[in-house]
Amino acid sequence: MVKCEYTEICAFFNEGMPDRPAIANMMKKKYCARNPSACARYMILKTVGKDRVPVDLVPNDGDMAQSIIAEG
Repeated sequence: MVKCEYTEICAFFNEGMPDRPAIANMMKKKYCARNPSACARYMILKTVGKDRVPVDLVPNDGDMAQSIIAEG
């Protein structure tokens, strides 16, 4: 397993999920701890840069990630 190196500084978990800790923990386990390359936020960060990652983008929104990546 590869752990995401951005988990601790991820704006989605640190700013976007304070009222839903159970969902945040489930997503952290699925994406951050087990499969970061499947995370929409991680895909964008790695391909087009940190500044292109929307704060409210959820990790399982691969379609939005692909759209942002296609835009460059």
